[in-house]
Amino acid sequence: MGSLRWVKTGLFFLDEIGDMPVEMQAKLLTVLEDKEIRRPGAEQTVKIDVRFLAATNRQPETLLQEQTLRNDLYYRLAMNRIDLPPLREHPEDIPALIGATLAEFNEKHTTALTLHPELIEHVQALPFPGNIRELKNVVWQIASESGQTTGKITLQMLPPELMPTIHSSRAIPSQTALPPRVVETGTEEAQHWQTFCEEHQGDVYAMADALGVHRTTVIRKLKKYGLPYARKPRVQRASPKTVAPS
Repeated sequence: MGSLRWVKTGLFFLDEIGDMPVEMQAKLLTVLEDKEIRRPGAEQTVKIDVRFLAATNRQPETLLQEQTLRNDLYYRLAMNRIDLPPLREHPEDIPALIGATLAEFNEKHTTALTLHPELIEHVQALPFPGNIRELKNVVWQIASESGQTTGKITLQMLPPELMPTIHSSRAIPSQTALPPRVVETGTEEAQHWQTFCEEHQGDVYAMADALGVHRTTVIRKLKKYGLPYARKPRVQRASPKTVAPS
C-alpha cells in the first residue's frame, strides 16, 4: 500500500479516489476492513489504527455507474459524506478568499497590497471552473504582475495579458439559486420554495437539475425554511452482500 508500509497510526487523505485502479481499491478495502497491512516480503501482518479521508471532484454516483469506483469501497468510505459545492455557487465567499490569498502573497513577498472593490467585483464574477486553486492563481497573477509592492491595485493597473481574463467575467451571480418566478422577499420566497419542493416531491436531485445548481445549494434553502426533502440517488444501491458492513 505504498506509504502505508511504515505507518501504524494517522490520517491519510486520498485525493481523486475515482482515479485509483480498481485492483488497488480492492486492497484498500481489505485494509479498511481488517485494519492490518503486510510489508513487502514480510510474512506477518501489522495492525494499524489509520483513518482515511477520500475526495473526488466528480459525482460519486457517476463513478459508480462507470464502474471506476467500487460499490463496496464507496459505501465503506461514505459513512460520513460531505458535499462541497463549487465556488461559483457561493460567490459571496470569494472576497474573503481573495483577502486570505492576498495576505499569503504579501507575507511571502514582503508586500502590502490590496485590491480595489471594483476589481474584486470583476474577480468575483468569474466562473472559476478550477475552484479555489484557480482563484489563488488569478489573485497571485494580479499581485505579481501589477508591478507594485504597496497600495491598492485597481482594474486600470492590470497588465494587458490579464485584461481578457478579468473582462470575460459575466454579471455577478446571485448568492443563491431561486426557483422560477421567485422573488427573494421573505415569506413570499418561502412560499415559492414550498411550492417548488412539492412540485418535485422533495426530490433534491430533481430540484437541483431544474435550477442548474448543485444539490447542496437546494438543501441549504430547504433547511432555511424547514421544508422536508429526500435525497434520491440515481443509481441502484448495491445489495447487502456487496456493501461492506459499517
